[in-house]
Amino acid sequence: MSKLPARGAVAGIKEDLKRAKEGDGKYDPRGAGAGWSHNFLNQKPWHPMNFRNQVRKYDAEQRAIAEQKAKEQGQVRADAR
Repeated sequence: MSKLPARGAVAGIKEDLKRAKEGDGKYDPRGAGAGWSHNFLNQKPWHPMNFRNQVRKYDAEQRAIAEQKAKEQGQVRADAR
């Protein structure tokens, strides 16, 4: 089996479309080619799956938990008086 060199994504999409057209005669352009990918969104500074944003979210959650504990402890001390 000979290995053919990679021809790139566009050539692969064109080949998929060609095969789909030559198939059973039922050509549906929605069923062939490349699908839409949302991976580029992870690189946006506002996206929640961005690693920096996950760290910021974790830090904010930890601060909120610490503030809640401090409020509860302050309330317990105030009630004890």
